[in-house]
Amino acid sequence: MPIVTENDLKKNIESGKMLPVYFIYGNDDGLKKLYASKIRSKIVPEDDCFNFQRFEGDCELQGVYDAVMQFPMMAERKCVVLADYDFEKCGEHNLGRLVSLIEETPDTSTLILWFDTAQVDDKKSSKAKKLFAAVEKAGGITVRLDHRTTADLVRMLCAGAERRGCKMEGSTARYLIETCSADYNILKNELEKLCSFAGAALITREMIDSVCVRSVEASIYNISRELTARNIGKSINMLDELLFLKVKPHVILSVLSSAFIEMYIAKTAADAGVRPADAAAHFGYKGREFVITRALDNSRKMSERQIGLCLSELLLADEKIKSFTCDEQTVLEELMVKLVYIMSEGEKIDKA
Repeated sequence: MPIVTENDLKKNIESGKMLPVYFIYGNDDGLKKLYASKIRSKIVPEDDCFNFQRFEGDCELQGVYDAVMQFPMMAERKCVVLADYDFEKCGEHNLGRLVSLIEETPDTSTLILWFDTAQVDDKKSSKAKKLFAAVEKAGGITVRLDHRTTADLVRMLCAGAERRGCKMEGSTARYLIETCSADYNILKNELEKLCSFAGAALITREMIDSVCVRSVEASIYNISRELTARNIGKSINMLDELLFLKVKPHVILSVLSSAFIEMYIAKTAADAGVRPADAAAHFGYKGREFVITRALDNSRKMSERQIGLCLSELLLADEKIKSFTCDEQTVLEELMVKLVYIMSEGEKIDKA
């Protein structure tokens, strides 16, 4: 059985025909938590201490096996959750035990394998593929829950605002996603705050700026936007704010580098006549097309050569920070001066 989608999982839960095993992973923590909870609630209440048990990743698999094999008490099924078991780091013996646990799950139990912080590489990991095969053999399903597409999230936010008695336009919803996150849980919480703040009024961008928590990624992307606008003073002020909030310099540099890589992708794609949506799908941004569109907007006044020079400076700054022999804040500030110079003059600062 192939890896199924959110819609397939939703249909299964709505049918009420609960399966022996669910393998849940992906990059949207909120959706994973939501659907693990939906599956559990279809089987037993969370406070049912007889028929619901949860185990964390550092547990002994024998305990999980025993729980799965027990008959339910005064219920049709019991539900067992194994959260974040890092099978990539376990030995062959424990991997074999996990495979046996999955394959032997009886019809009287449902085992939910829920991966939150533990990473699952569904393309390269032989261990992951072995577990997928075991889930299929047991009659279960493997579901990958990644961030919903921007269009889906926009519809969700607009509909959610309407249900709460206020209104949000599509462009404002997109701004909320760009500002905060594409994560379901985060957006849901921010929408609750916005609706409480707005009352029956129209939700605006100004409200988002006032009420919502801007993601670190969005804050760093704002620095890249100010740099491309040649606003060096504002860029450094924003950098100081992030450092004051204890954001690690290597994190800032990493996201800033990503912003310039995305500019290069967007620029070369546009020059080749490739639509932003097609470029987004090809480079792994499917569902997050706004990333490439935003990058294209930021790079309009830059040439490919200028972006290439900026990437070279970002690489040099990365090497300096990793050397541990320099002041990281100074490296970042000097980098920003160099980037603005390149964007203004089209050459490296040391050649001026």
